[in-house]
Amino acid sequence: MNNSGEAKLAIYERVSSEEQKTKETIVTQDEFLVEFVALYGLEVVKVYKDEAISGTVPLGERPAGAELLSDAASGLFDAVLVYRLDRIGRSLLVVVDAHDRLEQAGVALKSATEPIDTSTPPGRLIFQMLASFSEFERETINERTRDGKNRAYRGGAQPGLIPYGYDIDDSGAFVVVEDEARVVEQVIGNVAAGATLFAEAKRLNLEGVPSPGKKYRGKTRRTGTTWSPTAISRLVGRRAYGGTHVIRSSAGEIEREVPP
Repeated sequence: MNNSGEAKLAIYERVSSEEQKTKETIVTQDEFLVEFVALYGLEVVKVYKDEAISGTVPLGERPAGAELLSDAASGLFDAVLVYRLDRIGRSLLVVVDAHDRLEQAGVALKSATEPIDTSTPPGRLIFQMLASFSEFERETINERTRDGKNRAYRGGAQPGLIPYGYDIDDSGAFVVVEDEARVVEQVIGNVAAGATLFAEAKRLNLEGVPSPGKKYRGKTRRTGTTWSPTAISRLVGRRAYGGTHVIRSSAGEIEREVPP
């Protein structure tokens, strides 16, 4: 407490990488907290901000969060004000851990948009309830996101790299790239006839054939510098060349038919 008996307050803000893309999220937090503090005549001694930090990271493992906990332990302030409880964390474990650390330092946790003030019994009860809801909301969103991705994969969407020998047309379907397909057929034929992975890599390098490198949808393939036995091994073992492309997702393997 200061000499007037009023609590000294710290403000904590967290913005995730996704939220950084929407500047309104940051501005909304800042403006609301400034107006909240002015409305209630609160004394703010320090503002802590963590940017591009996931709410699943414990408060003590965030740059500003660790500083806040250190200052709390030294008695710099009496309470921490957040815009919303999920600024502290998006999982119950993270939120409760932060609350317990602050409580050990004799510091209360307050929310500007929710009836949370852990310095009171009703506030602590509401805190526990909202922390649970926050984790439930996160898990529900994650589940819906996973289900949406898996449906998209089954429908033909291609995540990440496109296998060597293929491209994706405007409809999202796999199409064969003929010059790359000839390389694939030749390599598989030679290995089947007894050639070693090392010998095939050496042959392709001597012939100046561009190595697979990386290719993403809508972009030109960025070829690598040289073929390696490992690259030959991956090529020979790729199931897509037999007509079945496999994506490993949270729901397990998803098989899709592609041109062999």
